[in-house]
Amino acid sequence: MDETSRPASDPISPLTGNESTKAGGDAVIVNNDAPEYSTRLESDGNGDGGATGWRAMFVNGHPAVLNYRYLTTLSYLLTVISVCGMIFGRVREEGIYADEYLWMRYQTLFTPAPYTNYIWIPLFVLQGLFLYGSLLPFKNSPLVGYAALSSPQENATERTKSYINCPIIHYPGLCAMSIFMIYAYDRAYMLFAMVFALLATVICSKIVMVQLQVLAEADNASAPDEEAGERDMSAVVRGSTSSPLSIGFIQEYISLRLPFELFWGYSVCLVFLYLNTWLLAFGLNPKALAITANVSILSLLVIATYILWGLKQGNGRHLYGLVISMVWYLVGVAIELQAPSQPIYNEFSDTQILRTQFFAGLASTILSSLVMTRIIKSLIKRNVFNIMSACQGKDSEGAVEDDITTGYVHA
Repeated sequence: MDETSRPASDPISPLTGNESTKAGGDAVIVNNDAPEYSTRLESDGNGDGGATGWRAMFVNGHPAVLNYRYLTTLSYLLTVISVCGMIFGRVREEGIYADEYLWMRYQTLFTPAPYTNYIWIPLFVLQGLFLYGSLLPFKNSPLVGYAALSSPQENATERTKSYINCPIIHYPGLCAMSIFMIYAYDRAYMLFAMVFALLATVICSKIVMVQLQVLAEADNASAPDEEAGERDMSAVVRGSTSSPLSIGFIQEYISLRLPFELFWGYSVCLVFLYLNTWLLAFGLNPKALAITANVSILSLLVIATYILWGLKQGNGRHLYGLVISMVWYLVGVAIELQAPSQPIYNEFSDTQILRTQFFAGLASTILSSLVMTRIIKSLIKRNVFNIMSACQGKDSEGAVEDDITTGYVHA
């Protein structure tokens, strides 16, 4: 059937050429190796069309989407209960989080002050906002990616690629790794804790990179070619808007992107923490442990600096959340070494302790300064570009008026 004979209620997506399942549907992304946009609603599919409100989120829609909504919600609740129970509730009296003797036994120069564990509270609050956004205000956002579960694929290979490039598909795995690494550390299985933290870091990096890829695609589509029939995608992906201070940008960033940026940065810190603790349990000598702690601090500084300044992400986007969580951790290390526990005094010399404390404080100060400088530079750059665009627009309008006036005089 050609386009001239196609009914108006069955349009073709102007961006991809694919048939949409609902006229006027919100534009969303179909995830694959190179994300493309279509007009398919992520919630399209079979289900009870009469439900409304919260119940509709778990009743209406494609069966695969509904099943995954249940899975992500249960994963989140189980992770909150398990992690908070072990860290704050101290449900295992013989665990590291509850037994102060065990905590001091496995303390290294890279171990932060206990208050740093409170970062789990904003982490879970932000993940709760992500789940809320994926159910209601941002349910059709390609930064969530439920479309991959409901979009038909030609073969199993294409379906697998589509799932891998879907942010929400990785969330239950992130929850599982969070539980495993905290439980392993609490039981003093340091090698397993390091492996699980590394896997959590990989999953977080995948989610963040897919979201950045989606935003880059939205930037290209948000300057539509009206003659070609392209749509403005900035209303669907609010992170592609020009102003980082807009309400839409802030809501989307806090709900969908910041949870994984913060977790990514903190999980990297935990990888180095568990590495230092494992080497301590393995019987490494104090001098080597001091070197490992300082190398870990240097590694965090290099990673954060590269991601903040060296990684090109387009349209002035930077992973501030990742760097902020690293600053939080390094400040905790510096504060803990101001009044070290007795095992630290027994194992390490005053010079080693002071050097590590100074290095951690210096690294956190440098990263804080880099974040502020990056934010100020991005704001100035955006404002300058906006002013230049506005001036160019006025110049072009003046040129048109001059042409019209000149033509009128010649006539």
